Amino acid sequence: MNTPVIVVTGPIASGKSTVAGVIAADGGSLLDADKIANGVLEAEEVKERVLRKFGSSVIDGSGAVLRGKLGDIVFSDPEKLKSLNNILYPYVKEKIDEEVLNIIGKVRYIVLDAVLFFQYKFNFKEDFVVVTKAAENVRIERLIKRDSIEEAEAEKRVEAQRPLYSDWEKGDAVINTFCSIEELKAVAKKIRNDFLDSNAD
Repeated sequence: MNTPVIVVTGPIASGKSTVAGVIAADGGSLLDADKIANGVLEAEEVKERVLRKFGSSVIDGSGAVLRGKLGDIVFSDPEKLKSLNNILYPYVKEKIDEEVLNIIGKVRYIVLDAVLFFQYKFNFKEDFVVVTKAAENVRIERLIKRDSIEEAEAEKRVEAQRPLYSDWEKGDAVINTFCSIEELKAVAKKIRNDFLDSNAD
């Protein structure tokens, strides 16, 4: 059984997770790289590396990673964000590879929600890449509301992903999410259905 892999990627607050959820909602199996990364942060080996790199301020009294504090640090400095991604990369890659390879042939299709998709060298082949986008001012406004942060902090988080912009030009389809949720769902469903129909030929 052929199990196509659809990737949804794009910058922060561009509606990526919403689009991935819509695309997966017709028999797809959704894998969220951010959730997998959060799980990886609970591994003792990873916590030790994070502690050594970023200091004790990012670890609470029980030994758990303070994700908000860590986010504040890495999103204010592109080099620190790169360092964190380098720590997480092998663990997240291994977990996603494992999960995808375990369900290939068992589900209708797979949807991978992953900001850093183009940085990973997975052991499976994607079949279709959807890129979500929205103007920077729109994404900044969304971040302020979503994460209850100041405008300056939101701007830092958007700016921190600047090196990734050229990768997001490699997608097979682009969805501008600055629209109503009804319009967004309609566009995402059409892209999904068109792809699945063509893949069935």
